[in-house]
Amino acid sequence: MQNEIQLNPDKSKALFMDTATQLRSVSPSTSVSVAAIDLLVADSTTVLGATLGRRLTFDKHVSAVARSHNYHA
Repeated sequence: MQNEIQLNPDKSKALFMDTATQLRSVSPSTSVSVAAIDLLVADSTTVLGATLGRRLTFDKHVSAVARSHNYHA
């Protein structure tokens, strides 16, 4: 019996991260196959409370924090 981590496609996303110049040179795709499971490619995702976008900036995270602060204020 092997103890392997299983990928849950309902809770998993693929995210390509790079500089804007490099992202323009890659053809956009809607899914990526990982471990024989197709994952949707997202524009951003949240990891440990930080929102990460495709470009290596924190623009999406700053916007999410400001939106949350304004909602609770």
